[in-house]
Amino acid sequence: MKELEQIKGKIKEVNQIRSAIKKKISELPDNPSIKRMSPNCFTISSSEIFGNPKNSRSCMSVFYHDYKAQYKMVAKAIASCRTERINSTLKGIIDNGVRKESGSYSRFNPIVIDHLKTLIKGS
Repeated sequence: MKELEQIKGKIKEVNQIRSAIKKKISELPDNPSIKRMSPNCFTISSSEIFGNPKNSRSCMSVFYHDYKAQYKMVAKAIASCRTERINSTLKGIIDNGVRKESGSYSRFNPIVIDHLKTLIKGS
């Protein structure tokens, strides 16, 4: 029984760590170039998509400009991976700038990657 209680305690700790990571990710800044109309809807200037020097590669993907959706994808990836893979999963997203989910790849905005790097360095 004592071992079972220890296991339950460790599981609780891991879940608390996952929750803390998810909370930190959700607090990262949104794209300042968009105007949110609701949590799932925003407007963005076409010049921001095609003429912004910060976006060295123009991308018309809504996901690419929706930082909050990208953060949710990162949080979901962390929530669904094995505990020992949390760090490597996050590092893989940062290093590759893409995530495969449901059979398709999503490319992360380099600014989101920079925010994730800052989060990692701050921990």
